[in-house]
Amino acid sequence: MNSYAQIQQKLEHLNEMELAEVMDFIDFLHQKKTQKHQRLAAFKTLQSDAVSEKFGDGLAWQLETRQDNPLPGRE
Repeated sequence: MNSYAQIQQKLEHLNEMELAEVMDFIDFLHQKKTQKHQRLAAFKTLQSDAVSEKFGDGLAWQLETRQDNPLPGRE
C-alpha cells in the first residue's frame, strides 16, 4: 500500500476537529517548504551577483567591528 492510500485510510477515522488539525499541519509543511525555496533562491542570487566582491571580506569586517573598545572603569 502506498503512502497516499495509507494516509487516506487513516483520515477516514478522524473527526472534523482532527481533520482541521491535519490541514493546519499540511499548511505548515507547505509554508516551510516554500520559505526554504525562497531562501535558496535568495542565496543563489547573492552568489551569482558576487556580493562578496562588491563588499569585501566579511570576516575581516566582523573582526574589525568586534574589537574591544576601552571602557572607563573597566581596565
